[in-house]
Amino acid sequence: MAYRVIVLPDARSALRGLGAEVSRPVGFALRALEDDPRPDHCKKIRPASDGKPALYRIHVDIDGGAAWRVFYSVVDGQLTVIAAGVRRKGADTYKQKNLILLQRKVQEFLQDQDEGE
Repeated sequence: MAYRVIVLPDARSALRGLGAEVSRPVGFALRALEDDPRPDHCKKIRPASDGKPALYRIHVDIDGGAAWRVFYSVVDGQLTVIAAGVRRKGADTYKQKNLILLQRKVQEFLQDQDEGE
């Protein structure tokens, strides 16, 4: 079954601010999650806790050596992948406070979806 990929506003803004040389491969990586939300190269970086779904990351290497990370959660019951962030690999990429914030954004999105039903 194909999953639906939802890109949250912060991740969408980040993608819009990138040139085509970055946004195109990241877009391809996001679309690939429709068929396989947990590819072999993904890594769970935050477990599910307190109502927040687990946070995963995939890496997207760009020609020229730049390394980008896509952070997302998977909601199997809804066949949905929620992309929470797109970041260039750097010193702050994996700081726990940043990862917790991404995880919280997914949780808030899901709560808003539940309230809207």
